Amino acid sequence: MAHFHVLGAVLVLLGLAGFTLYALGAPVAAIDLVSGVLSGAAVFGSVAVALLQEARAAREEAARAAVGQP
Repeated sequence: MAHFHVLGAVLVLLGLAGFTLYALGAPVAAIDLVSGVLSGAAVFGSVAVALLQEARAAREEAARAAVGQP
């Protein structure tokens, strides 16, 4: 569950960064990159980390079961 807290914090920071860029008069493309593209990349990255952690746990459990450990 901790990775969801990290993801939430990253999304908040990216949203605030986008708002700050807007307030400073940055080009729309820069705001879109920070608030949209990087936010999407953070979500995809979070999903990738969760899938890798789940796969690692499944492999470890299968290895324990193969040698008869509980």
